Amino acid sequence: MFSTTRPALSSNLNHGAKKDEEALSKRPDTRPCWKCAQPIPFLAMQCPQCKTVQPVAPGANYFETLGLPPEPNFDIDVKDLRIKFFKIQQLIHPDSYSQNTNLKGVGVQEAESLENPELLMEVMEVRELLEEAETETEVDQLKSQNDARIEETTQGLSKAFKEEDLATAKKLAIQLQYWIRIQNVIRDWAAGKPIVADHV
Repeated sequence: MFSTTRPALSSNLNHGAKKDEEALSKRPDTRPCWKCAQPIPFLAMQCPQCKTVQPVAPGANYFETLGLPPEPNFDIDVKDLRIKFFKIQQLIHPDSYSQNTNLKGVGVQEAESLENPELLMEVMEVRELLEEAETETEVDQLKSQNDARIEETTQGLSKAFKEEDLATAKKLAIQLQYWIRIQNVIRDWAAGKPIVADHV
């Protein structure tokens, strides 16, 4: 009985894999933005031209959407996956569509996302520590560390503006937004009240 079903199962799996490969090979490199009609990368979640959020690409699975290889795999780098998910979350969050301004040719947006992977990981770790904090001592320690980050970033901003290095100033301003958000969450902490850092 088993000898007759196993080949059939194997055949079905092979057939499914072959169909997936054929679908990928026929997939175009680009697709039109639904709003401005400009060509965008097929898997892009946002149009590079008009910054409009795009629907998930037709036929794309969750692995591809999160920036992983399209083939299902049990062994996944969870930290890398969290970073990819957090970056997509930032990209399509409503706060990312605040009114844009421009200063000396440098685009300034009220809410922009972090691009430095190491800094992104640091922000995520602070979020987790805030969510897990249970005592005033833990929160005081987090506050001291965050105050130091704010001071360092503020000094960097001052230097960047004095040197008219607006590209660096923009990056530091984005960083400062995150440290200020963490500061606000810490201020709301109270004994017995869990900290939820959803908006950090």
